[in-house]
Amino acid sequence: MSLTGQGPVEYIRMVKIRHAAMLIDTGQYSIKEVSHMIGIHDTKYFSQRFKEVMGMLPSEYKKQHQG
Repeated sequence: MSLTGQGPVEYIRMVKIRHAAMLIDTGQYSIKEVSHMIGIHDTKYFSQRFKEVMGMLPSEYKKQHQG
């Protein structure tokens, strides 16, 4: 916790969400597919955690980052 200021669970969640953002950036996967790929099978929970880390819902992120 002293290196990141986060507990292990929060740190791993942050890493997973950032990876999810990279997967969304590819444009190859739906949000549901991405959430499953990172091991979160509840899409609502994924959206809540995504917003905590990225500051917006996955759907908003996808709209902003599509070419």
